[in-house]
Amino acid sequence: MKPSDAMGLFLRTWRAEWAGITRQQLGLALSAYPDVRVTDAVVRHWEQGQPPASTAEFDALLDVMSRHGLTRPEIDDVRRAILAAVCDRQYADLFPDEDFADRDDVVDVAWRLQGEVSHPRERNVVNLVCRVHELRSAIAEGATSKPGRDRLHEQQVALIWMREALACRVWSRPLQTSQLHAGTHRLLHEFFGSRPPHPASPHKWLSAAASARMVGLHTADDVPRLLELARRAREAGDDWDYYWLHGVALNGAASFGTPEMCTYLRSQSEQWLRLVETLTDWPELLLGARDMLCAAAIRDGTLDEAERLLMDVHPVSGFGVFNFNVPHRMAQFAEARGDYDEAIEHYERHLDLAMVWDHPGKIEDNRRAIERCDRARMKASRRRQRPAVPPHGKASTETPAVAPSRSGEKRGGAAS
Repeated sequence: MKPSDAMGLFLRTWRAEWAGITRQQLGLALSAYPDVRVTDAVVRHWEQGQPPASTAEFDALLDVMSRHGLTRPEIDDVRRAILAAVCDRQYADLFPDEDFADRDDVVDVAWRLQGEVSHPRERNVVNLVCRVHELRSAIAEGATSKPGRDRLHEQQVALIWMREALACRVWSRPLQTSQLHAGTHRLLHEFFGSRPPHPASPHKWLSAAASARMVGLHTADDVPRLLELARRAREAGDDWDYYWLHGVALNGAASFGTPEMCTYLRSQSEQWLRLVETLTDWPELLLGARDMLCAAAIRDGTLDEAERLLMDVHPVSGFGVFNFNVPHRMAQFAEARGDYDEAIEHYERHLDLAMVWDHPGKIEDNRRAIERCDRARMKASRRRQRPAVPPHGKASTETPAVAPSRSGEKRGGAAS
């Protein structure tokens, strides 16, 4: 896809599907800026690949997109896409019109992109949207033109992983992430029936959709349904389904459930952890299991168990999600044991990562946590400095056992 087409496709996708506004509404929002007059016809030209005509239009468009939910890293991706579209319009021969869906390594590229990364710049949101579109279009054409069966299968698998990469990229908007996962769950059934290629179990995406929805709505309402599905998976011997479903239920209970729900889930997780320990080819699954159990143990107040699990996860690097989660888990643990200085230090590290991703929810959560720990630290400090008061609040009339004399010497003797 050429850069001008990529810019137009992303703008149309953002406007219609993400922001949910019409071309006329976008034009009115942009026309409120100085020196900008944009009609719905102008917006249509942009969506057909024509870049904004002036710096004022360019800046106004980016500002409106930011106000409608795009993060700063995503705005940077859009800025680069518009500049590339300008070059494409001026020097069309510089950019070949490649079709990503026809690449021989399409599955490998999609798999790498969905892997965990530690910085948002490694996933360009404009490119991800365009590649999802190209794969979807190629699969639709393949269903009618009957291409090679192997090629169609590769494109279907690549679309699943590319949607996963996009869902991970927009994770600062949990409800959008949930919708993407739910859509992928439906596609798996459409493409492969009830048993798709391992390890792409439909329940992985069903549980991921539930997890994102619980985060977006701050609720544990999905936990009972996930537990029932996990019970059925265990009885049927579906280890992968049992892993995903029980793990997300545990995480939901630890994050948003009642203390009783959290205690119950921890008591039911021993067999689950033993299963995960057998999946030696997937070390990130074991790390995820221990991280979720650690969160539940902190919530449950069993800090010795939380510390043991935290020591298993803490030294690990290389998995982006754990690089992000570990400071938060360490902060929670330090706060729970009353070490507020250390907790603030870890919350500040986590805040820095949230700022890199421009994740509004996590930025606000960390700031509140830092303020909470600071208040608790000050309260504890005042409590330590406060002089002891005898029972019933009466001042002591006893002579101190050791008191300075007028001459500056110390006098001994017991108080009478």
